[in-house]
Amino acid sequence: MLPELIEKKQEITAGSIEAASHVLMILPVSKTLPDVPGSTELKAAMKRRDLKTAALAKSPVAVQLAGGALVVFTMIEADAGTFETHEQMRKALALLMAEHPKSLTLAVFGEEAFKARAAEAAAYAALVNAVPLPSRKSKTDAVLKAVQLFGYKPAGGFVRVRALAEGNTLTRSLTVQGPDELTPGVYRKRIKALARQYGWTVEEYAFDTLKKMGAGAFCAVAQGSPAKDAAIVRIRYQGQKKGSGVRGQGSGGGEEGGFRRQGDLL
Repeated sequence: MLPELIEKKQEITAGSIEAASHVLMILPVSKTLPDVPGSTELKAAMKRRDLKTAALAKSPVAVQLAGGALVVFTMIEADAGTFETHEQMRKALALLMAEHPKSLTLAVFGEEAFKARAAEAAAYAALVNAVPLPSRKSKTDAVLKAVQLFGYKPAGGFVRVRALAEGNTLTRSLTVQGPDELTPGVYRKRIKALARQYGWTVEEYAFDTLKKMGAGAFCAVAQGSPAKDAAIVRIRYQGQKKGSGVRGQGSGGGEEGGFRRQGDLL
């Protein structure tokens, strides 16, 4: 489950940083360091390491404040591509996530257009990296519970960002599991669990049913599995507004029998 995301339109203050434990400060690229909370400590750290301001656009810099908060500063080019922006966010977050925080604070600065773009990228990167992937370790690390964002609050919230993060997390969680944990039967259970969570309607056409329906190509492939748990699963989602429904159906073996309607997919 993704952590809670709290957005605040006002920019972060020194008091908010002191109350936080792990903070990511996201600035637009500039020739000089802006006067933001924590900038005094940042300037001292960069002077000690003989770094120029432009270095923040390549590698984030972490400083620890007197109150104990770990603060990471990074700069993002206003016209940087999505990949470059996410990569910079990932590198900056890695310095904070290495300590397995339970809460994370994000802060964006600059013009409104920059803050909107930076906030979306930072929120997405934070949510994606917050959820631990399946592991066989007996002792698990602390899980990030809450993400607080200062400097930007979208009118409709980050619904799309959360949806993308959930899809990314689900995909990655599947890729790290062994083949014996990803049988058709396991997939069917996962689909049912997702259906309960999101209000989908699920119809399953099991192997014997498909054989009677004449789905020969599908059954020929499915016979390679000794469990005989292969199936075609049709997923439907009926939106709140008329005409906004989305249907889904999957086979893994192409179209068969009556499953030929456009819009049907896994």
